Amino acid sequence: MTGVRFPLAAQMKKLNIVLGLVITGCVMFVGFRAVKEDLIKKMSVAEMIDGKSTNNDVYVYESRESKYKISIPGNWGVAEGTSDAVFESRLEATPPKGELKVSKINVDVVKAGVKVADLYTEDDFNKWDAVGTDTDINGITKFGESEVSGEKVLLLADLTKVGESPTGNDWSLLGWFRKDGRNFYVRMFGKQNVDDEDKQVFKYLLGTMEVE
Repeated sequence: MTGVRFPLAAQMKKLNIVLGLVITGCVMFVGFRAVKEDLIKKMSVAEMIDGKSTNNDVYVYESRESKYKISIPGNWGVAEGTSDAVFESRLEATPPKGELKVSKINVDVVKAGVKVADLYTEDDFNKWDAVGTDTDINGITKFGESEVSGEKVLLLADLTKVGESPTGNDWSLLGWFRKDGRNFYVRMFGKQNVDDEDKQVFKYLLGTMEVE
């Protein structure tokens, strides 16, 4: 785990950082880092995720452990953690409280051969790759495909009836891809009913990701 790096003191005022120990499963979030990048050529991370914000401050998060980058709205909180047992790296980004329909974005990179979900083997990936868009298997629906640095990404939606989720999230969109035996899970969680705009925003988020 690396220490704190601040591009500029003024920029840090834009980034709400979660400090302390945040425990999620077997993972302990103990640090953070952020890197600013000029993304005017891109659309400020789908207009700062909610499609309405005019704030152009965008940060590029870089995982040194998993060798990837992804763009995050500059005023979102960021926590990261690692676990020797399961996760190569973890990222959780959250918007200002109560401001957006989207409640958080997670990027989990799971080490090769480790199972943390039903979607983790090459056979699982090939099964979902072979089915068409709108296919539903055990409550998970495929809504398309994408690409990150030449790797095929499967786009899957897990939808819950509004108000019935124990976590407070009514839906999650997942971008799943495999590289060198590892599983990359990029998730966007939200409340209320998911719609096509939410899916487009998620695709744009994935479009900012790069993996070495």
